[in-house]
Amino acid sequence: MGFDYALVHLKYTIPPAVGLTWLYRPFFTKLDVYKVVYLILVAVLSTIPWDSYLIRTGIWSYPAHVIVGPKLLDIPLEEVFFFVVQTYNTSILYLLLSRPTFQPVYLSPERGASGHRWRYTKFAGQIFFLGVIAWGWRCIKDDSKGTYTGLILIWAGPFLLLLWSLAYQFILALPLTNTAAPIILPTLYLWIVDTLALRRGTWVINTGTKYGVHLWDGLEIEEALFFLVTNSLIVFGQLAFDNALAVLYTFPALFTKPSLLPSPMVLMRALLTSCSKYDDARLVGLGEAVHRLKRKSRSFYLASATFPGPLRADLLLLYSFCRVADDLVDNASSADEAKDWIAKLRKFLNNTYSDSASKPTIQAQVREDFPAGTQSALLQLPAAKLSHQPLEDLLRGFEMDLAFDKEPLIKTTEDLRLYSERVAGTVAQMCIELIFNWYPSALPVEEQRTIVAAGNGMGVALQYVNIARDIEVDAKIGRVYLPLKWLAEVGLSYDEVLKKPDHPQIEALRKRLLKDAFSLYEEAKDAIERLPIEARGPIRVAVESYMEIGRVLGQANFKVKAGRATVPKSRRIMPFPDNYTDETTFLDHLQRNPRLQPYEFWSLMGDATVIVQHLATVIIFACCFVAIIHDRVSPVAIVGWATLCTVLAWFLWDHWMGQEFATVSNVASTPTSDTDKAGPQPSSALSGRAQQRLATAKSALLIYAALLGLSPILKSLTRSTTSDSIWALSTWLLLMNVAFFDYSGGTGAQYEDHSPFEYTCG
Repeated sequence: MGFDYALVHLKYTIPPAVGLTWLYRPFFTKLDVYKVVYLILVAVLSTIPWDSYLIRTGIWSYPAHVIVGPKLLDIPLEEVFFFVVQTYNTSILYLLLSRPTFQPVYLSPERGASGHRWRYTKFAGQIFFLGVIAWGWRCIKDDSKGTYTGLILIWAGPFLLLLWSLAYQFILALPLTNTAAPIILPTLYLWIVDTLALRRGTWVINTGTKYGVHLWDGLEIEEALFFLVTNSLIVFGQLAFDNALAVLYTFPALFTKPSLLPSPMVLMRALLTSCSKYDDARLVGLGEAVHRLKRKSRSFYLASATFPGPLRADLLLLYSFCRVADDLVDNASSADEAKDWIAKLRKFLNNTYSDSASKPTIQAQVREDFPAGTQSALLQLPAAKLSHQPLEDLLRGFEMDLAFDKEPLIKTTEDLRLYSERVAGTVAQMCIELIFNWYPSALPVEEQRTIVAAGNGMGVALQYVNIARDIEVDAKIGRVYLPLKWLAEVGLSYDEVLKKPDHPQIEALRKRLLKDAFSLYEEAKDAIERLPIEARGPIRVAVESYMEIGRVLGQANFKVKAGRATVPKSRRIMPFPDNYTDETTFLDHLQRNPRLQPYEFWSLMGDATVIVQHLATVIIFACCFVAIIHDRVSPVAIVGWATLCTVLAWFLWDHWMGQEFATVSNVASTPTSDTDKAGPQPSSALSGRAQQRLATAKSALLIYAALLGLSPILKSLTRSTTSDSIWALSTWLLLMNVAFFDYSGGTGAQYEDHSPFEYTCG
């Protein structure tokens, strides 16, 4: 019995699992858990028979002194756990690296010349993996030294062949961050771990079944191949899973209302769906939507990666429609042309939501009225999941924009609110409608409407931030969205802002607009917590990444690029706290805490001594430990001096406590009235002192007896444990001791139940 293999997990596999989980935690969904658990189950069930065969035939083995003992089909439980933790770590790394990628756009219908290329590529890959299997079989048959290599290849080859045949498009087309990186990074890491384990003898490969070739000193070529192949299997499995999900959620004509947690049979049906059945128009629409998102809105592009796959697709298509509609109106050469575009858009929406207009009629109208580059955005709008009114209000917002050509439109705060509700609040409202469509809620209908209304308010807040950011940009195109009433209050006119948008008074108005934005944000942000759990985190990230622009604008020296405030990408993608402060009103609203109790310096230092004392004890222990390990001092000397110091310290403490007892006893025994004189006298301090000394002696003897009794056992258990394992275990235990020690009691807490006063007066 030993702990070497368990310590490999403690040192090398569990910490990465914890770190990766912490990094991916904000993005975890039920579907992610389903994928990871499913792959772990497949990995364990497919590996156990193969691993059991290798152990029983003596190809590799685990010495008895390195494993705890329990086995499953001759496989140590530590090895079974390795199957689980390797699959988990590689899967989470894949999910983390692939999260920003919108994978459905990498599907291909395989028609025409591109179809021939895909088929040839698929066939070439199948030939390659068949060759790998054949080579593995030959290694087993022809040469005993190639047995281990052959068993790896004939075990993994069929799985790789199957996964390649099902998901070859994703394996080849996706970015390397989705395919190569999740294989290479964990493989390199496990090569290092395996090198350390082989050198330590945690597992042993039979010399007669390996080539004896080393990738580097200590790493057998067979072990390097094993980890490369197993990580490839895990990533290929993830790619096949995502390929199935992409087909399932991208083509509603093939799979109507698919489950958010599809069964393995449904996933297999999706993978086996012929590529020729893929909807070209749908793929083109999604591809153009992603392209527009990358060019037009960095904030929403970064935030969209946090949304689950099916919801993300609909949000991209909704954004694409809104972006195209806005560009058609904004880029019109005249007001009449812009009005014409709005009329055509309104006609399209009326036809879309009309029961009488057929799909061919709608398609014909789009092809006739709109440029080719915009048609897919209109035709792929998920109108069936959206209500008509927000889209109509969006067009009314465009009409308000056109009114700027005649006269300033926004005269009051109410006008600004109405405009923002139409151009931004409607978009936020439609996003929430899509969320409730994909993730039905058990909330009452009225409460859902309240959440939708709060979403509209949040959209207004985001639009206020947008206006505050783009004051100079808007002035260049002849528009000022700040209310005329606000301008008059600071002595500015509409024309003055157009001529000089960087006027000093503008900054005060920007701050005022941001204050209103954050006020609306505060009112609406609680509604996020009532959204379906799958959408809360993504919506929070999307909102905060945009509100961070407002926080930057509120700072004194924000950076301006092309007339707009810029925010570093690292600040956009992190979930930010609510830390906006309006500098002009902060002190006015600051309130003192009436229950605040100021600390005296020395009492604070006294309370801190318990922390300092414990940390000092740990440091002294660590120094003694290091000194013993390096044979610089004798363990007997340390124990002897520690015992002597402990006894002397106890005598000093006992003397001090005796003085405390005497002082308290004198105070307690002094009569304060005739009644006290006649009353019962307190017991002598001697009995309390004797009890305390007896309790101390008991504790000391118990600790010494336990240490003396356990020392031989611990020595025999750790005799076969390597030094690096001892260091790792000691470090973990010390860190746990420091982290979980009870610092809350204060310096005298441990004596609270047996105070001198209690013994004297009790």
